Amino acid sequence: MLRAGKHRHKSYEQVAATDRGYCEWALREGKHYGTFRDFAAWLRRTHGGVVEFGKYRGRFYDELLDTQEEYCRWALALRDPSDRMRGFLDFAEGRAKRKPREPPAKKSKPAPPPPPPPPPRPEENGGITCKICFAEPVKAVFYPCGHASCEGCSALLNSVCPFCRADIVVVVKAFL
Repeated sequence: MLRAGKHRHKSYEQVAATDRGYCEWALREGKHYGTFRDFAAWLRRTHGGVVEFGKYRGRFYDELLDTQEEYCRWALALRDPSDRMRGFLDFAEGRAKRKPREPPAKKSKPAPPPPPPPPPRPEENGGITCKICFAEPVKAVFYPCGHASCEGCSALLNSVCPFCRADIVVVVKAFL
């Protein structure tokens, strides 16, 4: 657990999972600060380091070895690698010596396709749903109050708006 800095009271795993830039800094500067020395050592043991350049910047060395086989082959074939690339190559070569390559895991059955979406509600088709039955699109507007419902619900009303209790003088067909 870190005892200082912006990630104080967080576990090494939490910091490694959420802030690669901080891990990069800790690996670069951790040797100078006692508080971060243990964290930097843990990062080197667990992940090897953090790539500081190129298209994989911010990725852990072990992550690259596990997922980017073509890149690793290219890096290992370099005749004169830079110092920054040398750190990755040293980790890769050391890891290759420590543990044999594991066969790829068997793929499980693909997940079944998701169920089809429910039919769209009138609101989703650009219309407005009746606020009385919540099923049909609005097709009738009450005058003079301006409230609205579907045709079926408007036919059942007794000349009184169910929303504001105003008298309905006329029901106007709406084209919404």
